[in-house]
Amino acid sequence: MSVSFRDDVVLWREPQRSVTRRILVRGSVAVVSFVLSGVPGIIPGLVPWAAVAWIVWAIGIVAAAQLGATLLNLARNDRVLLVWRGSGAIEWPQTFQEAVLRRSPEFVSGRIVEVRTLEPSPVFRASEPRVALTAEHGRIRSVPLHGTAVADFVDELNLALMGLGVRFIRSEDVPPPSRPQ
Repeated sequence: MSVSFRDDVVLWREPQRSVTRRILVRGSVAVVSFVLSGVPGIIPGLVPWAAVAWIVWAIGIVAAAQLGATLLNLARNDRVLLVWRGSGAIEWPQTFQEAVLRRSPEFVSGRIVEVRTLEPSPVFRASEPRVALTAEHGRIRSVPLHGTAVADFVDELNLALMGLGVRFIRSEDVPPPSRPQ
């Protein structure tokens, strides 16, 4: 039976607090940078040295560009990190930057999707832990869980896809390959 007529099923979303924090930090950096630097040569800022003002202004431009990209991605993907397509593939929706750079989409497709926990970052990140998804076809390199336990993540995805023929299993649940005799 074909399932291509089915609507997409959102499997995993980024928490609202993470998006809010990202917007506030990037917006604050941009505003503080522009207040400190002004517009070099046109509007005076609080930094009295021209060379430093140009550097601070450049930092503000980068922060403003990142803020713009964050808002575009929020409008484009609505915080969705994993989605099951009607075709049966589980996809990481592309960001605005990935689409502009024509990066190939990350997806997995198959009856069994293996979830492997990645090594934690040496610096604190609110998105930890991260997992990689591997299946018969494709691989998604890094999915942030934002503090959710891997077992809870697997259970939630299995519940969401119940009856669709896809099962998530943790890598430690995968039996080792049998040796030919």
